[in-house]
Amino acid sequence: MSAGTPAVSGGADIPSLRLFIVSIITGLAAIFLQGYTAAYVFILVPLIWPAFVSSANGVRSLASYGLGTGTSSIGYWGTAVGATAVYAGMQLGMNPIVEIAAALAGGAITGICAQKIIKMKIPVMIQESSILAASTAVIIRFLAGLFPEQVTLLFPLLYIAVTLAVLHPYNGSMGAGENQRRTLWLSGVEASLTTAVFGLVLLLMVPSFDAAGIILVSALGFAIFISGWYRMVKKDIYGMSWTGFPVAEH
Repeated sequence: MSAGTPAVSGGADIPSLRLFIVSIITGLAAIFLQGYTAAYVFILVPLIWPAFVSSANGVRSLASYGLGTGTSSIGYWGTAVGATAVYAGMQLGMNPIVEIAAALAGGAITGICAQKIIKMKIPVMIQESSILAASTAVIIRFLAGLFPEQVTLLFPLLYIAVTLAVLHPYNGSMGAGENQRRTLWLSGVEASLTTAVFGLVLLLMVPSFDAAGIILVSALGFAIFISGWYRMVKKDIYGMSWTGFPVAEH
């Protein structure tokens, strides 16, 4: 590497299935332990963050085939399947595993339709559609569990917030210099911000130690993820300079 050439933060991509398996294991653990932690549910929040990473990677895997502005559509499409499966399951009193399995199946069906009917010709369409739907279902199921009596009222916010959190990492990073690791560090930033938002909503609705704990844990996660993402950015750029308004001299 010649002098003045920036290091590159990328490396071999982490397989989608590996990220998905981790997100399912940690996510289901968080969902099932949610009812047993009472005022200490905030300790489970980090177990949900891998699902954000898996979802963001699903968007990246699909959109990197040249969808461009379709990145946002993929995010809304995938989350819609996951959100619908969770909401229907909660209304019918289903087990969370059944809800997430339904989301996985729904994602596969939409992927098949996109591949066979719309003819999108993306090799990973079925796999990544399934992963995206199931991973977002994990996120929404846990967050919805924080508001068991206000799920219907808050569901639009859950859907929009989670969708933005999983589509933005790639949307904000795409281009010639994009790489998976930097994009996924950004997904961690989005994950911690999203859980902080719902911690704040919970604090405003039902002031409690638990709500404050969610905000604090999310803030700690944000500090870790933003520093990691910034480190990746600095490795991948040639230089950085201030481009705002100059400070007036008196």
